[in-house]
Amino acid sequence: MFSEIANHKVLSRLSLDGLTTVMRLIPHLKRDIMQPQTLTQSLDHHIAPAKLSDSFTLFLSGLLGIHSAYTPDLWTIIREEVWDLPIMPLSRADYGLFKEHGWMHGIS
Repeated sequence: MFSEIANHKVLSRLSLDGLTTVMRLIPHLKRDIMQPQTLTQSLDHHIAPAKLSDSFTLFLSGLLGIHSAYTPDLWTIIREEVWDLPIMPLSRADYGLFKEHGWMHGIS
C-alpha cells in the first residue's frame, strides 16, 4: 500500500499523519460508505466497495488537501487495507475534522 502511494504523482505528497488519520476514521464510516452502494454490494459489508460516493470523495479530498480527482486513486490503493481495521477511539481533533470537512457533505 505505501509503495503504491509513494509511486503516485500526487498521493506521494501525502503526510503519514494524513494517511493514519484516514485509516483511523474509515472504520467509523463503514455503514455510511455502504449506504449509497447497490443492494448487492451493501449486503456484503465485509468487502470494501470499489468506489466511494461523491460526498466521501469530497470529504477525503478536503481532509487530505488533495484534488478530488485523486481520491479514487487513493481509495483503490487503501480500501482493502483500511476496511478491516478495528475501530479506534476518536479524539477531539477527529471530531473537529468531521465538523470541518464532513458536515458540509452530510458526514458526521
